[in-house]
Amino acid sequence: MTCGLPYENDSVTGRAMQQVRRKLREQYGKYDILQEVRAMGSVPVCFEPGTRWLYGYGHDILSGLITLLSGKPTSQFMRENIFEPLGMTTTDYRFHDGNEKKMSRLYQMKDDGTCVETEGFGDAMLKPDQIYDGGGAGLYSTVSDYLKFAKTLACGGEYDGVRLLGKRTIDLIAENQLSERQLRDYRDFYLDGYGYGLGVRTLMSRAQANSNFCPGEFGWTGALGTYTAIDPSVGLSLVYMHQLFPNRQNYYHLRVRNVVNGCI
Repeated sequence: MTCGLPYENDSVTGRAMQQVRRKLREQYGKYDILQEVRAMGSVPVCFEPGTRWLYGYGHDILSGLITLLSGKPTSQFMRENIFEPLGMTTTDYRFHDGNEKKMSRLYQMKDDGTCVETEGFGDAMLKPDQIYDGGGAGLYSTVSDYLKFAKTLACGGEYDGVRLLGKRTIDLIAENQLSERQLRDYRDFYLDGYGYGLGVRTLMSRAQANSNFCPGEFGWTGALGTYTAIDPSVGLSLVYMHQLFPNRQNYYHLRVRNVVNGCI
């Protein structure tokens, strides 16, 4: 998240990224993540990479690197190295075996508090004939499936006899990577008291975060309300999901966090 490329917005960089995608659709119709990442090299960045923090395209660049270095689509690489070893049978990049009909619906909350069903974000990219494997978004899953992954990280990288990562790697993932300047950018976007590790928030100050987790708790929040919290100090893994826009994370997630910790 320090590469200087946002997700689409109305900045000069954001508009240039939209133009790149339009040209790719015109030229190829369907295109993969590696084609897109290479094309994004022509886009002027918002700042010198590494100097600031900006939520955006960094994980999609990583997906392109996975494809390039492994010689496999990211979807295949993740299936072979994460999903299948952990028994995550309901997590994927594409709909299959009619499971599209089982997907939860997205609801939009109106100003009066009522909710109306609306079209899911990015659902078109889940169709079986698509080839785009995003890095920052693109997977569907279930609570029980994603909990297997969260348990693995909470328990030192091993779940049900399967070793996915080493504990020191998890420690590195959960350690704040940001400078003081980058932390100011990040906390304007997300939560006080937290830093940012390798793709995850990480708790630095319980007082500033008003949190009853232990320092070093890490995880992330999905745009539509999914929430993961992992506290290796006590082997705790928490997965919560709803499908709501706006996601009202500060209302729901902080309450879920406090109730779970209060039960321990």
